[in-house]
Amino acid sequence: MRVTMRILFLRLAPILVLLLGLVPVGLGVSGPRAARPVAVVFPPWWSAQRSLAAAARAELAILRFGGLPAIVVVAPLTQAAGARLRQAGAWLLLDASAGGGCAPSFP
Repeated sequence: MRVTMRILFLRLAPILVLLLGLVPVGLGVSGPRAARPVAVVFPPWWSAQRSLAAAARAELAILRFGGLPAIVVVAPLTQAAGARLRQAGAWLLLDASAGGGCAPSFP
């Protein structure tokens, strides 16, 4: 049992470090600002297709992917759209211009 817990911890540690590193970024942004693209961060294990489908369900204009398949950059949004994104599974809504535009675009 003790060995199993250690293995579990070692496998989850990188994910926890990543998530804890995102907390200050998420806390620094009280929500998307008007007239700026928003990077929507979905769970990191989601595929690009699932992330894109979730963003589309929120009825927003999709601009591009971010640096990871779980990040989708969308057009500026309203508070209602932010609530729809969270219902669709979004973890964080960040100002896309703060992270260098969140890197990659559609091919």
